[in-house]
Amino acid sequence: MKPILTIICCCAAACLVGLGSASTQTPSAAAAPATAAKTRIGIFDTRGVALAYGRSKRADCMLARVNELTRAHDDAKAAGDEKRLQELESQGVAMQDQIHRQVFSGAPIPEVLALIKEDMPGIARQANVSLIAGEVLYHGEDVELVDVTLEMCAPFEPDAATLKMIKDLMTRPIVPESELRTDR
Repeated sequence: MKPILTIICCCAAACLVGLGSASTQTPSAAAAPATAAKTRIGIFDTRGVALAYGRSKRADCMLARVNELTRAHDDAKAAGDEKRLQELESQGVAMQDQIHRQVFSGAPIPEVLALIKEDMPGIARQANVSLIAGEVLYHGEDVELVDVTLEMCAPFEPDAATLKMIKDLMTRPIVPESELRTDR
């Protein structure tokens, strides 16, 4: 019987020692969490992306649309089609007004973003961000904002002059639409 009592006493002592060593830790040392990494959110200046789109030589961008409009205008002029000329001129003015609002006043650019939708996962990976947003009204201390404007311009293949213009534009305040010159 003595050996069983010895085993029970040894087990009890081991449990007490284990409990005692666990209770000697301070709560902060036992529960000290590792420093949490911040969530990285990509943000961009829509004006810069609109400018890259507006100056891009891609066939689906602004310059190609302007060239197409110019050819149609020349054809209508050669045919003496005054009604078509007026329609095309109105389209040209509307197109120019829209791109001016987008580049200088930060007007929404859904048609531009649609052109680079397939590029977004790669842009996010390249910048190591979890999300790309045009505007963030609030974020907590656990969030890091990362400017991805230039990465979002890259699919439009901006030349050096355009990149310089984009960088300069991003340093300037947005121009209220009411201050844009719309008379032609």
